[in-house]
Amino acid sequence: MYIRIYKFTISLVLASTCMSNLSAASEESIPKQTLADITPLHYAGKLSLPARKVFKCFGKEISTLEDGNRFAQKYLMPSGERWKNQTNPLNTVMETNRSKLLKHFAALGQVHSIYPEKKTYEWALILSDIRSNARKRFEHFQQLVDVGNTFQNIALLSGGQPLEPEEMDGLPSEATTQTDMMIFEFNRLPCAPKFTPLIIDSPMQTMPDGSIRRPNTDSTVKDFLATKPAIGACLALTNNPHIPRQTDVVRFYLDQEKYPTTGAGPAAESEEAIITHCGEFARGLYMALQLLKQAQHASKEQMQ
Repeated sequence: MYIRIYKFTISLVLASTCMSNLSAASEESIPKQTLADITPLHYAGKLSLPARKVFKCFGKEISTLEDGNRFAQKYLMPSGERWKNQTNPLNTVMETNRSKLLKHFAALGQVHSIYPEKKTYEWALILSDIRSNARKRFEHFQQLVDVGNTFQNIALLSGGQPLEPEEMDGLPSEATTQTDMMIFEFNRLPCAPKFTPLIIDSPMQTMPDGSIRRPNTDSTVKDFLATKPAIGACLALTNNPHIPRQTDVVRFYLDQEKYPTTGAGPAAESEEAIITHCGEFARGLYMALQLLKQAQHASKEQMQ
């Protein structure tokens, strides 16, 4: 097992056409919001109103983060990767309540575009995903640069996950992993020559039972931290419905006194599967609980 981490010198690849604007038309009527503007999942372990309303859609009255996480992990998590056919026994309930759920998820920051809380950051952390989502994240990054946001450093947090056949169209023949794809897509950006990105290429992981697990947000952030990056504010770039949860993953691993982190990215597609939204809500509850426990532990240590 190894982690391949290296600096990549940009060789700009000019695209014949610009990336398409993937924001939904309805976004134009939504005031720009940051993660500081959204309703959090909880207040000191008590679920916020939108979070409680999500559970009401499933016929449950749940008021605490711990109980909400317990229910969500058991009943709301989909099986299968989100870019393939996901399933869940409650999928019919989810579809029936789609409009209500989306309203509550919007209040929790999972639906609309999220913008940075300030103009200047030490790091832009662009999180890897399937190629269609990666393109959205890079496009959003380019838009931020175009309107004057500045970044001293940039890191592409990716790994050795093999590409799906449908992701390989137009890629060089030697591009076989998500890291290869992320480098290719980054090179297409007009702003690419301004940066020499740090490439985090986390390996596939062999589990104790012999199964192979792809790199995820957790592993790539830990590998980024292992490079002893320059201290400073970080902007995690992803796309909705993943922004609140993935930002919390970054916050969990990076010392927030050294690397204060917020997130940004484009809106969820209007046709995004409701099962994916529910899965992100469940994962978000889990991360919120981990952050709460982390804060409680730190508080106890300070009192000793």
